[in-house]
Amino acid sequence: MLSPPQAIDPTDQNPALPSPKRALAWLLLFAVAFFLAAFVFFIGYGVYLSFNNSNLSAAEVDALMGSNGLSLNVIAAVYITQFAVLVPLVIVASNFPEQHWSQTLALRPVAFKFMARWLGVWGVFQVLCVILHQWVDIPVDDFIAQMAGSKNLLMSFVIIFLAPVLEELVFRGYLFKAWRRSWLGFSGTLLLTSTLFVLLHVGQYHPLVLLQLFVLALMLGVARERTGSVITPWLIHTVNNTFAVIALVFWA
Repeated sequence: MLSPPQAIDPTDQNPALPSPKRALAWLLLFAVAFFLAAFVFFIGYGVYLSFNNSNLSAAEVDALMGSNGLSLNVIAAVYITQFAVLVPLVIVASNFPEQHWSQTLALRPVAFKFMARWLGVWGVFQVLCVILHQWVDIPVDDFIAQMAGSKNLLMSFVIIFLAPVLEELVFRGYLFKAWRRSWLGFSGTLLLTSTLFVLLHVGQYHPLVLLQLFVLALMLGVARERTGSVITPWLIHTVNNTFAVIALVFWA
């Protein structure tokens, strides 16, 4: 057994909250806030560059922004901005007079033995991924090429600590709770949240890596279902990202 007998949080007194339609509306707002936060960051970054390079023309500042815009530190700073905007939004969306946001997001403790078993499942998955990468020649994307051997601490912090928190609260927390008891059921919710999770990373990784992420997302969703807690997929996600950062950023 990988989890307690119950599949759904037994402390859930308000299974109808949030409603699927409300969740869809908030998902659209999350998406707008995600891109708007990046937009505002780059406006501020442009102003910063202009003040610190007053001898440059507007065109030269634009060129400087273009050359620095995809650097690891800038990408990390953009994500930190998005994190600061989206996490409070998720909490607001999850809070109801009759249901605390922590209950909506399934922030409930899980016994160590169940956590350990799910980490074991992740370990098997990771071994299979390593074997796959030995057999299949996957082209290196620009993001991966930048990360390899960079020892970039800010980006490492974002990947290990911030990304798992934000992504799990949205996908296996809020959206999972909203859609699980709808007509989608467990299977539909699992497929939909996993697909949205992968779409978030499109353009960042090679299609074969995205397929690997989809399988990981399925595992995270099943762990959320079986343990009734978002803490389980968060822990797996954090361990997964830590392994990736150590292997790629520090070991190259």
